[in-house]
Amino acid sequence: MDIIWKIVNFIILFGALYLICRKMNLFDKMFGSRRRGIGEEIENSEKAKAQAKALGEDIEKARAENEERKQQLLKDAEAQAEADGAAIAAAGALSRMPKRAKLSLWLRCVTECRPTLCAA
Repeated sequence: MDIIWKIVNFIILFGALYLICRKMNLFDKMFGSRRRGIGEEIENSEKAKAQAKALGEDIEKARAENEERKQQLLKDAEAQAEADGAAIAAAGALSRMPKRAKLSLWLRCVTECRPTLCAA
């Protein structure tokens, strides 16, 4: 019988505590500010996610443009190398060069990665 009075006393105590907290809006003050803080954090994270996505798209676009520019520069360099090689061959300068100068020209071609000029 003694345990029943303890349980009743417990229920009355926490019931009264609940009513006081509810009347003073303590629950809203404690949990409402946390709820608002979490909502703001979610909103900020969504903004940051959108910014990161836009930045990623800009980086991809710049990468694609740089790749196109690289390919164009390589094509231009090949065309220039072929033109230079043709000019050297047409002038006959390569056949009149001493062996050491030819070797120097060949080494420069190899180091600059211009095989089309070296073939001429």
